[in-house]
This record gives sequence, structure tokens and C-alpha cells, in this order.
Amino acid sequence: MPAKKTPNKETLVLLDRDGVLCKDVKDGVLNISQLKLAPKLSTSLGKLNKNGIRIGIVTNQPSISRGKLKMAELRKMHRILAKKAKDSGISARNFTIKVCPHTNEDNCKCRKPKTGLIKQVVQQFRLRSRNTRFYIVGDKLTDIQTLENYYKDVLKPLKVPRSAITTILLRWGYADESEARRTLTVGNIKIVPDYEVSSFDKAVDLVLKLVRHNGLKTYLA
Repeated sequence: MPAKKTPNKETLVLLDRDGVLCKDVKDGVLNISQLKLAPKLSTSLGKLNKNGIRIGIVTNQPSISRGKLKMAELRKMHRILAKKAKDSGISARNFTIKVCPHTNEDNCKCRKPKTGLIKQVVQQFRLRSRNTRFYIVGDKLTDIQTLENYYKDVLKPLKVPRSAITTILLRWGYADESEARRTLTVGNIKIVPDYEVSSFDKAVDLVLKLVRHNGLKTYLA
């Protein structure tokens, strides 16, 4: 018997960029030649092209404020990602990229683990937070904390259960360098992802499995 679908629920999948969709580089990906896309990226994105799943890429790019990365170069890279999504069948109305160009010293509202980028995605897609299931895939614990912070600041006051969010740590590169990368405390808060996976493709398979099972955590990647 097929699993029941949760009625009137939107699904939003939030993706970090560097370390998830492309290989992370020390000091940041500063030009197209450094943009090494994840294996099977098009295939993986294509799997998300179903059930009205919304996709929001949320990425910190402090190299912009530091003068090391030009906005024109960043736009070129993001046009490549947008084309990958389009070629995978994902509608432009279900796909967006949000960037924080700031450093910690700028004290902005959008730099992860602050929640400004998620709020921008939610606003663009005109989602009602209380009726949305949130997933995030990131290679750093700050990515995981970002969605936890959104739950604490936005969803919990609406009496939305914690089960409305799912955090997934991708062990490709940064998070796989040492066990410490996956057990750190961030801002005096111990960050523990709901799941860990070893590739973006496995992260997508996990998300789709959870969507089919209404978010019940019955699948280990």
C-alpha cells in the first residue's frame, strides 16, 4: 500500500552550494575554472523535478565583500547551475539562488547560520511556513544550524512540530575531513544533523524517500 501524502503541504529543499552542488575550494570558488560540479548533478536535480518540490540554493559568498570575487563572475557560475536545473526539467518558478555576500564582520541578517536567506526563499515562493516541510542539505554544521535557527525563530512560535524540518549533512569534502567537523558546537549549541550522507545523489534519494513517507525517519543513507 503506498504511503499517504500529507495534504496541503509544500516541500522546500534548501541546498548549500560549495561542498554540495560543487566541490569546495580553500578561500572560495572564485571563477568558473574552479567550479567543479558534483558527480551526477543533472541526474540528481532531475529527481527533484516532481511533486512541485521547490529548490532554493542558499550560499554564503564572503569573497564578494573581500573583493576577491566579482559579482559578474558569480552570476556566470549561477547561470551554469540554473541551466543544469532547467535541463533537468525543473521549472524556473520552482528554483532560486540566494546569496549572502557579507563577512561575519558585516553583522548582516543573511549570512548563515542566520536565517535571512531562508526567509528570502520563502518570500519569493510565497510559501506559508506553517504549511511547508523544510529540508536542508549542507556540508557544514552552520548549514544545519541555519534551518534549526529558522525552526526556533519562525516555526516553533507557530507551534509547528520539529518534524517539519529535516537536516542532512553531506560528507563530501569539508565534513569528511575529520570527525571533529561533524561534532562541533556552533555558537555554544551542539549541532547534530538528522542524517549524514556521502553524496548529493544520496541526499536527493533520502529527501524523496522522506517525502514519500511524510517525513518519517525510516531511511538511513
